[in-house]
Amino acid sequence: MNKRAQAILEFCLMFIIAAALILGLMGLWKWSKDNIPARQSRYEGSRITAGKKASPGDPEPGGTVYSAPPPPEPYYLHQ
Repeated sequence: MNKRAQAILEFCLMFIIAAALILGLMGLWKWSKDNIPARQSRYEGSRITAGKKASPGDPEPGGTVYSAPPPPEPYYLHQ
């Protein structure tokens, strides 16, 4: 009788723990599913705002804002 009571007790404890984990995961899934559109719209809005801001530094009148020298030609093209 004692082993049967212990088995029932262990089953109840594991069932409660498993149910809490499953319900917690379902709550997290629902929260993230409901939260994605809000996060995506905030992200897109911030990217649009960042694109409209003035670039750092004064651009050259006829040139590009960020210019770098052209890369050297590869060695194998000089042969």
